[in-house]
Amino acid sequence: MCLISVNVSDWLGGDGREPSVPFLTAVFFGLNFLAATQDIAVDGWALTMLKRCNVGYASTCNSVGQTAGYFLGYVVFIALESKDFCNSYLRSVPKEEGLVTLPDFLWMWGIIFLVTTTLVALFKKETEEKASEDNSRFTDHPDLDIHESYKVLFNIIKMKPILILSAILLTVKVTFAASDAVTSLKLIDAGVPKEKLALLVIPLVPLQIILPLVVSRYTNGPKPMDVYTRAIPYRMVFSAFAVIITYFTPRMIDAASGHVPFYYYVLLVGNYALYQIFLYSMFVAVMAFFAKISDPAVGGTYMTLLNTVCNLGGNCQTLWFYGWLTHFPGKSACIQTKLKKRT
Repeated sequence: MCLISVNVSDWLGGDGREPSVPFLTAVFFGLNFLAATQDIAVDGWALTMLKRCNVGYASTCNSVGQTAGYFLGYVVFIALESKDFCNSYLRSVPKEEGLVTLPDFLWMWGIIFLVTTTLVALFKKETEEKASEDNSRFTDHPDLDIHESYKVLFNIIKMKPILILSAILLTVKVTFAASDAVTSLKLIDAGVPKEKLALLVIPLVPLQIILPLVVSRYTNGPKPMDVYTRAIPYRMVFSAFAVIITYFTPRMIDAASGHVPFYYYVLLVGNYALYQIFLYSMFVAVMAFFAKISDPAVGGTYMTLLNTVCNLGGNCQTLWFYGWLTHFPGKSACIQTKLKKRT
């Protein structure tokens, strides 16, 4: 990240220059690959570090950490990078840029990553002691090479319960995909300022941090997926409300002047807050379920497989909706042209 920060402005283009899309893709693929590697290690670490009775709390830590990361990496950055926000709320003398630029942001977090990772490597020591009476999750950890690890992974995939679970995870989010994927984009397209849209998340940050702690009381039991299945209908309802709000947005705001009435923001925040309750309930529940069924002997592999399938269930449907929305107008125009020719 520190190295990327030096040249990222040039790679993004601007001032008549085209962005280096292939190079940016390769660079951020590398960043995501390294982040995913750390994520796998932490998943396996949580399974072996926590006692069996507390392993469900791994999902709580995961959820709280992701919320904090999203807030710092998206909401805070969007606000501090926006000159309009900084000039309106943080400065007495207006300037042509925000308080933070993307290169500065990448450099700062690159340093933080280096420091924290180094501290963990230096001061956290792994122990090989076998504790049989403290209810810890200890199993013999086989020393597997890459070939053996993939062989174990393939054997896990062939298990009938895993196949059934995968089918559910790949299809369950189809009812929320449209709302999750394009609501914010359609709101921005309708005239809602993206800076204001990002700032709407701020009042919900305490809720997003407290929710996993509350939900964990119910997901740390023997049946965490009960919470998951019960949250689905409510999440569908508030997804439908989001679609309705998006549909009527052009009639409720003045896109020409950029004026958005206060009641509209209240409506957005209210619906989003209720939606987040059930979204986090499902997320914490399914992560707790993954932690409970994963074998600590291959914990990182097991958790990564389940998380990958779960993420594919959301991302593939999101990409499908993006593609459908992108190509639908063109297809519609072609159909209308053909009909005119026939008539």
